Amino acid sequence: MDKMGGMGLMQGVRDAGEFSRKFRDTISTLKDMAKVMGSSMEGALQAFQESRMSGFYSKGDIVKNMLNRQVTAGLTGMNQSQVAQLQQYGGDMGHATGGSRRSGANAITRTAGQLGMANQMGILSNDQIMEMTGKEGAAGIQDLAADMSQLGYKMGNSNVGQALTLALGKQKNGRYTGEMDEDLVAKVR
Repeated sequence: MDKMGGMGLMQGVRDAGEFSRKFRDTISTLKDMAKVMGSSMEGALQAFQESRMSGFYSKGDIVKNMLNRQVTAGLTGMNQSQVAQLQQYGGDMGHATGGSRRSGANAITRTAGQLGMANQMGILSNDQIMEMTGKEGAAGIQDLAADMSQLGYKMGNSNVGQALTLALGKQKNGRYTGEMDEDLVAKVR
């Protein structure tokens, strides 16, 4: 209860009924997470807090993120703590560059999963990971995902990145819609 209060989950509650509803909803989410994780409620509470710090706020988003963390851990060999640290880093990067914490956490988690898959398929060898990061295994994949995400954000915020976005982006009434023109992207590839 104290830990949930420390996270500000009950902030803004105006009456006992609303408090009771929020409390039951949070406990339900924690139970779902504990089942997915195969852990105690304490472990689920820690993962819940980590997810919130990475930009996942609703019950559905937190549970979905927990599943993504499990898959990423399986693909990369990282433990839950490493995935949480990676997501926190991605969330901070996303926020620092004007995006949302959630989008940054999702992007870096996806990158790590893709690197883990490439490693399992033999496309990316352990030697290559060691050469690029100075680390092996899960720690190497964690660092490589962080480096690649950071480079992606730097590219996106550079003059060249912004020019590419404008050149390859869909436009409506002379304005960028936020989507890429897939035909133009295919031509560039």
